[in-house]
Amino acid sequence: MEKFPLLSEYSIKLLTYQKTRAKKWISFSNPCIGYLLHGTAEFWLNGQSYTAQEGDLIYIAAETEYYSLWIGDPQVQWYSVSFAFADPLAFSDFRFQIIKNYPVAALKVMFERFEQDPLASLSAFYSLLSDLYARMERGSYTPKYAKIRPAVEYLQLHCAEAVSIAELAALCGYSEAHFFMLFGRIMGVSPMTYKTNLRMQRAMQALLETDDSIEAIATRLGFSSANYFCRVFSKTVKRTPGDIRRYGHLKKPLQSATPAVHSCEGS
Repeated sequence: MEKFPLLSEYSIKLLTYQKTRAKKWISFSNPCIGYLLHGTAEFWLNGQSYTAQEGDLIYIAAETEYYSLWIGDPQVQWYSVSFAFADPLAFSDFRFQIIKNYPVAALKVMFERFEQDPLASLSAFYSLLSDLYARMERGSYTPKYAKIRPAVEYLQLHCAEAVSIAELAALCGYSEAHFFMLFGRIMGVSPMTYKTNLRMQRAMQALLETDDSIEAIATRLGFSSANYFCRVFSKTVKRTPGDIRRYGHLKKPLQSATPAVHSCEGS
């Protein structure tokens, strides 16, 4: 592990959402860390979905763009840590990751001492980062991703259109079988699941950022009917399109203590 560079920013909050909240497409210029104390959080980025539960730590790299859905019964509560290194490229090869069942002790110390003993809080944070970067995987996906880049970029541009595995494989110069295996190994999902996730990501954007009808969204995304779109959306997102639209209009989260800079609010 390389030597830690100087931190130029650091803050921690305890945030609470009542019940469920959907967040619009969001990106932060600095990295953020979230730790779920209560509830569940689902993230959509790069055509894939990820779920964090109570006791999970979420590392969100700088410039990560994503949608999120926060689900509580009755509330979602989490520590939100915002920070920046003086060298903005430091540890930039660590990308979005969820670390399951991560110990909460360091975050408790960071939060409890943030106002009264900031140096102790900062020391605990450095210890946390040291442990995290030792556990996390570096972003080694770029060379591998290049092997299927033509298919991935095609799907990103044309996810609402019909396309076959054979057509995608031909874009990359592989047989169907080899392409299917390679795509799944690199992306973690099949090509068609990736395509569906991209469509659901576009649907989330439309539901949260426009007043377009469900029928219009379904048609634009290439679904044969609004009913079929709703079935696929509910199966993928675990909430109905109507739920997402309602959740997106709820009030902002409650905040507990500590002023912060560049909060990772709504991670």
